[in-house]
Amino acid sequence: MKELTTAAEYLNLGNKYRFEDNDKAIAAYNEAIRLDPNYAEAYNSRGFVYHCMSDRDRALADYDEAIRLDPNYGDSYACRAYIHGENGDYGKAVANLTAAVQLGLDDDTTQWNLEEFKKAALR
Repeated sequence: MKELTTAAEYLNLGNKYRFEDNDKAIAAYNEAIRLDPNYAEAYNSRGFVYHCMSDRDRALADYDEAIRLDPNYGDSYACRAYIHGENGDYGKAVANLTAAVQLGLDDDTTQWNLEEFKKAALR
């Protein structure tokens, strides 16, 4: 088996583990970030695992960092929107999903969630 040496290889390893072993996934993402501190996708992916673990604060921090590193990374805006929605901050959820749509994440599920967050914001 080939030894992993690049941030992209560790990202792929984390993606392999993210649905079956959170600790291994986070360790792989940590290594990807260590190798490339500007790797927005690694922050976003680690945030996803934290979110799955119900660690919203760490997830939000990782999504924020991914957006800081790559303001055009629509997935991070969408992920951040879902946390804001779970926290009841529907205005921020709408703003983030709107940004995700503007950046090209314009599928039916995203549109449906955007409309639901808009309705919730009006309540």
